[in-house]
Amino acid sequence: MRVTIIAAAAALLFASTSAYAQFEGPGAPNVKTVAEAEKAAEDTRVTLTGRITAKVRSESYRFKDDTGELEAEIEEELWQGRKLTPDMPIRISGVVDREPWGVTVEVDSLEIIPTDTASKEGDVKKQ
Repeated sequence: MRVTIIAAAAALLFASTSAYAQFEGPGAPNVKTVAEAEKAAEDTRVTLTGRITAKVRSESYRFKDDTGELEAEIEEELWQGRKLTPDMPIRISGVVDREPWGVTVEVDSLEIIPTDTASKEGDVKKQ
């Protein structure tokens, strides 16, 4: 019985971590714009550079680049107390989530891109 429980727990752990693995290289999706993200399949990895223009609701923000706008879901832990204004460029990474109201990105990494007058804020990744 104990062996069965341990085996089942190990299987659940492997199944839950393998869902986050994704190949990067030749043939892998290379989604870098909002326009591409809007056409991408569910759970496609994206890395987008642009700006947050507004807060929509708790942990949901409007993200805009030169090709369009979409909603980005950013958990509080990714902010780490940093302040961000609509004129600050950022880079977000995450996965496409197709909702009835449109495409969103579930963000797992947020980087504030330094400008000539700002110091580098660094990259924060969800643990």
